[in-house]
Order: sequence, then structure tokens, then C-alpha cells
Amino acid sequence: MTDVRILAPAELEMIEAATYYEAHAFGLGNDFLDEIETAVNRIRDFPEAA
Repeated sequence: MTDVRILAPAELEMIEAATYYEAHAFGLGNDFLDEIETAVNRIRDFPEAA
């Protein structure tokens, strides 16, 4: 399993985006973060996938 690291500037941008989405539609910010988590897990589990 590959380690995945999210750099501080990217994490800050991700949180800001989630806050923005949540302000426009209830639950959308959490949905966004859930999708990020899913993508990171896929990258971690299948680092060679194209």
C-alpha cells in the first residue's frame, strides 16, 4: 500500500472549497470531502492505475 500525503496548501484549499460548497447547498461540502477521500483511497490502493 502506498502512502498518500496531502500538502498543507492543498489541504487548506480543499477545506475552503468544502466550506464554499456547503454554503451553497447543505451537505454538498461533506459530499465533496467524501469524494476526495474516495479518490485518495483509490490512488493509495492502486498507484499504478492509469
